Amino acid sequence: MSGFKINSEQMAKLAGRLSYLSARHNVLVQNVANLETNDYKAKDLEFKGYLDQQTQDGQALKVPDVKMTTSSADPDAKGNNVVVEQQMADLADNSVEFFFATELIKKNLAMLKYASAG
Repeated sequence: MSGFKINSEQMAKLAGRLSYLSARHNVLVQNVANLETNDYKAKDLEFKGYLDQQTQDGQALKVPDVKMTTSSADPDAKGNNVVVEQQMADLADNSVEFFFATELIKKNLAMLKYASAG
C-alpha cells in the first residue's frame, strides 16, 4: 500500500497545482478584460504564497491571495499598467503548465487502471 500512498500524494499535489493554474488564468484574463479601465493595476497570483499554504500531506488549503504585480511598465494616461503582450505571454505559459499537469494526472490514472486490471 505504500506505493498507492505516494501516488495519492502526487495526485493531491497535481490537483493543487491545477487549482493554482486555473485561478491564475482567471486573474490574467481579468487583467486583459480591464485593459481600458482607468487606474486598473495588473494583478497576479504569488506562487510562493501558494506553496506556503500546502499542508504536510499535499492537500491545498486554499488558493493564494491575489497580489499586485511589480510591473516595470509605466501607467498609461488613464493610470492603467496592463501590458497586453505580457499578459498574453503569461497566459500562454500558464496554459502550457496546465497542459503538462493534466498529462501527468492522465498518466497516473492510466497506471492505476493498468495496475487494477491485474
